Amino acid sequence: MILYGSATRWAQKPARAFPDWARWATYLTVAVLSAGLAGLVAIQLRWAFAFLRRPTEIVYGEALIQDHAARLLRGEALYQPLGLPSFTVVAYTPLFYGLIALGQAVVGPSLLLARVISVLAAMVIVALLARMAARHGQGPAAGLLAALLFIGLGFPTPLPSFALGKEDTLGVALGVASVAVLSRGQSKCRVGGAAILAALAVLTKQTMFAAGLAGFVALGLHNRRAALQFAALSAGPVLAVVLAFELTTHAFFTNAVFANVLPFRTDILLTNLATLKAYQAGPLAVAAFGAVRRLAQRRSFEDTLLPLYWLATLLSVAGLASPGSAQNYWIELAASSAVLATTEIFTWLRGPDMRSRLVGAALAVVPWVNLVVAGRLALIWLPALAPYDEVAVASAQLDSLVERVRSTSGAIVAEPLDALALAGKPTLVEPWESDALYRSGVWDIDPLVDRVCDGDVQLAVLAHALDDTVVAYQEYSIWPAPLQDALRQKMVLVDRVAGRYIYVPRADSNCAPAAED
Repeated sequence: MILYGSATRWAQKPARAFPDWARWATYLTVAVLSAGLAGLVAIQLRWAFAFLRRPTEIVYGEALIQDHAARLLRGEALYQPLGLPSFTVVAYTPLFYGLIALGQAVVGPSLLLARVISVLAAMVIVALLARMAARHGQGPAAGLLAALLFIGLGFPTPLPSFALGKEDTLGVALGVASVAVLSRGQSKCRVGGAAILAALAVLTKQTMFAAGLAGFVALGLHNRRAALQFAALSAGPVLAVVLAFELTTHAFFTNAVFANVLPFRTDILLTNLATLKAYQAGPLAVAAFGAVRRLAQRRSFEDTLLPLYWLATLLSVAGLASPGSAQNYWIELAASSAVLATTEIFTWLRGPDMRSRLVGAALAVVPWVNLVVAGRLALIWLPALAPYDEVAVASAQLDSLVERVRSTSGAIVAEPLDALALAGKPTLVEPWESDALYRSGVWDIDPLVDRVCDGDVQLAVLAHALDDTVVAYQEYSIWPAPLQDALRQKMVLVDRVAGRYIYVPRADSNCAPAAED
């Protein structure tokens, strides 16, 4: 607040004449930032192209979403009691699963479908951010910078989440669209449209409530009647869908709420915050400066809405302490920071005097630190692209593996789950999540252990050998200890296909119960 006040007072002092070189230097800072970000974007797009073509699962959860969407095509309930019949969690609200199910009905099981949806959603986000920034920053250069900031620094290399088949990018697109519609006016039509888009964002992922919260509070400060209309139209559809699923399946809250409540982990929070700082410290600092200025002055409705949206997306940082959280938790924060930071930079650059322009140039310098860090990491990771370009070989190997899975009767354990999803086989147990929930006391794994010991599991297709105890992510193992012990006793390695270990049941083995920890 002190720095903000000092900068504002200094910029408002009477200006002296500045030479032409100083005037051009203010724009050079933005040009250098934009050029560096363009290089990062080119690398991100290169990764995205490789990921789109890759036939195997790239990030945890892609294939699981495909499996859960297939439940709808099989006539099963989307949300099912945990452990009956499968040990998997439908972690999100239903919209994305429904879209994937529609796609599967047309083209069959495919990881590409969800990835294409994510890329299209990212294109929508970029277009909306560019349009908002151009409007409030008064020019196309502002729109270009907002787009570059979002793509260049919003997705840590080498995992551009906008090219992966998860729900996050679609949810962010709907949230940004809600804010974009509402920022253009407060007519009944715009308020209603923004509210419906905010509802769809929450129905894509339950944590995507920032647009709805910001829209309601901003309207409440300017137009209480419109705020009530917005609240009814944004909360109503969400409540209706949630209650419908809970009353018919009695498992919605178990999956989408309670199974996601895992212990707060300070070490996970600090790790995720380090990544956030490496990529977003600059945009966040400039956005914070802009949020304080705009909320202090509140010259227009947009000066209330955009900062409130940014503040609402900051709430996602709390989720970075949850097991399983990663950079996907701050995609919406990166989007709101990009548009608010860019708008603030160009508001000062287009100020009435040179002092204002120097403030804008100083703000444009702030993200350079992230540009240097992110650029260095991008170049370090760039050689790792090579294996992802071997598409033909990977596809042939995966096709052979999928055919083997498809021809196997009985239950199948897999890690990762892509072979199961592409073969149209239901998932029996979710790797990693099963250990997180088992160790937190949420899951009783004994029924699944009994099924393994009884010989119900006819095939295991694993990226890691059963003899290895692998810490998969954030100190959780791939499998709960009792389940892995039962698989070791009951299954025998018979082959390796597409880099996966193939196990079948031993003919003469029985399981002994694993000792409790």
